[in-house]
Amino acid sequence: QLLSTKAGKVVKLLVPQKGEKLRLIEMARKNAEQTLEHEMVMGTEDRDAKAERILAMLKEELGIKQLPRRIECFDISNIQGTDNVASMVVFEYGVPKKSDYRTFKIKSVEGTPNDFASMNEVVTRRYSKLLKEEKPFPELIVIDGGKGQLGAAMEALLSLEPDGLSFENFDIMGLAKRQEEIYFPGRSNPVLLSRRSEALHLLQHVRNEAHRFAITYHRKLRAKRSHSSKFDSLPGVGASRRKLLIEEFGTFNKLKEATLEEIEAIKGISAKLAQSIYDFVHEGEKPQDDQS
Repeated sequence: QLLSTKAGKVVKLLVPQKGEKLRLIEMARKNAEQTLEHEMVMGTEDRDAKAERILAMLKEELGIKQLPRRIECFDISNIQGTDNVASMVVFEYGVPKKSDYRTFKIKSVEGTPNDFASMNEVVTRRYSKLLKEEKPFPELIVIDGGKGQLGAAMEALLSLEPDGLSFENFDIMGLAKRQEEIYFPGRSNPVLLSRRSEALHLLQHVRNEAHRFAITYHRKLRAKRSHSSKFDSLPGVGASRRKLLIEEFGTFNKLKEATLEEIEAIKGISAKLAQSIYDFVHEGEKPQDDQS
């Protein structure tokens, strides 16, 4: 029920009891146990040393100014031109720091998607806030995209120079998906790291996490908008009762599956209103003719 609520549709869980699917489950469990055991044996000190080594490799291979202990990465999501949003994820010492993740609703772009303008907006909002709060910048800013997205981000940062922004203490780069080209401001040719490079794998992890986080937020907004529009159409249901129904059933489909008695049982919903809601969600449905 929780997964269905979050996904905005019915989610079924299948538990294999035999055959190939069961063998896959057992293999996954065994792999997870082995990985956990390895991590426990490895210890914190070894993990920290590995992270430091990969960050040093990233600094050397990219030719950036500082060890990128903190990385902030931005991604734009606007499927089918609706709910234009962006995400920012944070990695510290090569590990996600989810408490610092941020999402943005794009305010300056309406209608036709414009990734460049959207990127300009979120970068401006993020770093103007850091400047205002006098907080340190990350050592490395990663933009999901090529020259265009990087250019938009640079334009935003340059506009903040009069407010005290300095490029001395951080680097910014764009990571294009097709060939994993890495672009830097002022360099005409991209940097290409070995596909086996652990430094590249870290950047891919950062970029993919930003993309995942943006898509998740985008889907959440779309689902919320879809549910809200359907619940808004219920006759005689105001904001407070609509909230009660959403909290109880989560999705409009769940409300439609509910019995009249289940709707009546909600505190604040009268029997008359429950009947009105029940009739509305089942409007147009006709019982099947008895064929016997």
